Amino acid sequence: MTNNTLTSFARIHLPNTITIAKFIVDYVINSQSRQRLQTGQLHITAGRADSGTNSVAAITSVYSQAIQMSGAETLTVTFSMSGVSGANTTEQTFDAQVTVNSSAGSAGHLQYAISHISDRFDGSLGEGQHAWVEPL
Repeated sequence: MTNNTLTSFARIHLPNTITIAKFIVDYVINSQSRQRLQTGQLHITAGRADSGTNSVAAITSVYSQAIQMSGAETLTVTFSMSGVSGANTTEQTFDAQVTVNSSAGSAGHLQYAISHISDRFDGSLGEGQHAWVEPL
């Protein structure tokens, strides 16, 4: 990852039959200089009204821990979600994004595991679809 640059790392897919979905992300970020690590867990919730309008996505940090290995480098890590992409009547997507700012100006590296916890199916629209995640 380029230092201090917004980077999309996962795309959440929300089919038009799903009104809400929940994902959990465990992550670790290290700087290229290997002086500092940041680890934590995020919850991602994506939802849409039955009509497909007013779609929203939220990303919440459950915990975050900085680990100093050597030197004085610091990392500032910020997670965010993109706006919705896709028409009201079709699958919609949101990107999970991260910005890592190293005081040493070095690039970072993100490792993560993302789990699909649950989704809510709207029975009036058909069945068989689930929310899913695409690594970027």
